[in-house]
Amino acid sequence: MSEKYLTFLLYGPTRKRAYTRFTIPKKSGGTRAISSPPASLRALQAKLKRVFEAVFEPKVSVHGFVQGRSIVTNALPHVRQRWVLNVDLHSFFPSIHFGRVRGMLIGKPYEVGPGAASVLARICCDGDRLPQGAPTSPIIANMVCARLDGQLLQLARKTTCMYTRYADDLSFSTRRRDFPDGLAVPEGGWTGRKVKLGSALMNVLRANDFHPNEDKTRLQFKNLHQDVTGIVVNHAPNVRRSFVRQIRAMIHAWDKHGLPAAEQRFHDRFDKRVRQPGRPKPAFRLVLKGKIDYLQMVRGQTDRVFRKLRNRLHDLDPQLVQDTLPILPEAGPIEQVWKHWAREYGQSVYHVEVTTPGGDIMGGTAFSFRRGFLATAEHVLAGSISIGKPLPANVVIGRVGVHALASKGIDAAVLSFPIERVRTPFLPTDSALPEIGDPVAVLAYPNVPGRQPAFGVYPGRVEAITADYRGNTFIQIGGDLAGGMSGGPLINAAGAVIGIVSEQTFEQTGHDVPGRAYQQVLPIRHLFEVNLDQLTDTTQYVSPGGGPFVQGIRKLIGQIGRVITPM
Repeated sequence: MSEKYLTFLLYGPTRKRAYTRFTIPKKSGGTRAISSPPASLRALQAKLKRVFEAVFEPKVSVHGFVQGRSIVTNALPHVRQRWVLNVDLHSFFPSIHFGRVRGMLIGKPYEVGPGAASVLARICCDGDRLPQGAPTSPIIANMVCARLDGQLLQLARKTTCMYTRYADDLSFSTRRRDFPDGLAVPEGGWTGRKVKLGSALMNVLRANDFHPNEDKTRLQFKNLHQDVTGIVVNHAPNVRRSFVRQIRAMIHAWDKHGLPAAEQRFHDRFDKRVRQPGRPKPAFRLVLKGKIDYLQMVRGQTDRVFRKLRNRLHDLDPQLVQDTLPILPEAGPIEQVWKHWAREYGQSVYHVEVTTPGGDIMGGTAFSFRRGFLATAEHVLAGSISIGKPLPANVVIGRVGVHALASKGIDAAVLSFPIERVRTPFLPTDSALPEIGDPVAVLAYPNVPGRQPAFGVYPGRVEAITADYRGNTFIQIGGDLAGGMSGGPLINAAGAVIGIVSEQTFEQTGHDVPGRAYQQVLPIRHLFEVNLDQLTDTTQYVSPGGGPFVQGIRKLIGQIGRVITPM
């Protein structure tokens, strides 16, 4: 672009570079001011946006306007948390002025020259402010917020919270019993309607020249409705029920009254969105398809509800949706998947009762591995072993087989199961390591004082694939695990066992930072390395992890799976 034309675009006649301004209603009430640049300036901003995308490295917490991320990825870290805090930043784009954009470009890591920074900032700003409606505004806002995101990530880590940001929506969540008062304090009960932000969070926001919109600040407890950027996160990423009902109503109106009548009724009664002047309303059939596509994005392609609605749209308009999808059994949000596998495998996962030489009774979990054998964790073998539920009575285990490297951290063992008449399904296995972020679940019998052991499914997600100092690989998962789950199978969404729950470890932190528990899972491939032809009598076997130090900790805590792994 020539200097003359660039000068004309930035400093020419006002009418040639004036933004078109209009307002649209906000979902929460009020209006939002939109400033749309003229076509020539928009084309320049679109080119500049690609340059910014090539040099900007968004933090893991940033999900808005980042390729490959969405409102769904923004919501995933907050699924199944005890507390969810949503904070909206007041006047997000207008609060980013020309000086902040120019200063950001001059500073690290970009280090643009002062003159070039002034020109780039002038291209991106409408007068002295960042306009909401320009192609460059979202990525410029993310670049300006890099310092804010880094500080909020540190604050979230110190308070054992997860943090994400989607544009001006900040979200914090935690599994802690009490929400950190440095972030927010509920007022007038725990409904989340009145929330006072904590001093630590307010200090970070003020230091970065942002201010919260107190009317939109919400603290949501797990027993109430929880959502992040419009995604319901109580159990699995999901949409509101009203959204599905609206799709069904639109399909019904089309089927009963015809497309023209359904479209007219929709625009007259439901489509209240204000659009840019002169812009036509979208076609009813495309709006309906867009809503169904959104449902797929949130609930997944295998979701039963999505497939049924999509197939109904195919029946109404085969050219718009050219094929049908088979309805999978029990397909749905991930919670429905876990319920399905819990029903399938409920008779194949067993409670393990261990009586230590000192007379303490502890619990663990085992599962059907091969005919005549159950699989569990090696560190469970801390005394005499018997298998209980779902059996009507306990059965004593006489022989065990362990991994040859059990003393070096390969926590896998098999139990010789004497009951051949019990024909329960063997759990399928998958030796491939999962990917970070994959949904997983543990099937196990947690120890609960004063209660009989009960089988349960405990969902989570893969947080990391890590290794200890010996070089052993482990799957690190996030989820609410407890004592008694050691030896339980970790399954993926397909129902295959990918690991065996091992011992829990704890993070080493500074004295003022609470340590976090890490759930270790041994990859299932090590189970196949156990020699089933060389079994040991349980009365003669002593677990390498069962020395006096670990046994003392186990006796103190009173349950398997809540011990510190010895180094």
